[in-house]
Amino acid sequence: MKLYPVVKNILIKYPDTRDSYKKLLWEVWRELGYLNSGALYFTGLMKRGCPTFESVTRASRFVKHDNPTLRGSKDVLLFKKKKQSTKGTFAYREEVKKEYIPQYDGEGRLQGYLIK
Repeated sequence: MKLYPVVKNILIKYPDTRDSYKKLLWEVWRELGYLNSGALYFTGLMKRGCPTFESVTRASRFVKHDNPTLRGSKDVLLFKKKKQSTKGTFAYREEVKKEYIPQYDGEGRLQGYLIK
């Protein structure tokens, strides 16, 4: 089963899924018949071929790359761009600047460094 055409059709049919991967994933599962009365049960999730979150988001990125009109709303894109510019690439990769202050004993010998 190819996810690309399924994801593309859902992005066209339901524009609010362009801004939310969770909504997109739910609609993909609904479209492919993995939901039972609007609920996803363990048996449905464990069925062979049930697409994972990673697969759906990857397909979505491919669709949005090939079809720029299916990208998210301008507000969401601006928010993401602003957040990225203020935080850098990733929050956990920010550099930490350390200041080393030498510590001496009463006779002037270096004992170690104080890290600030």
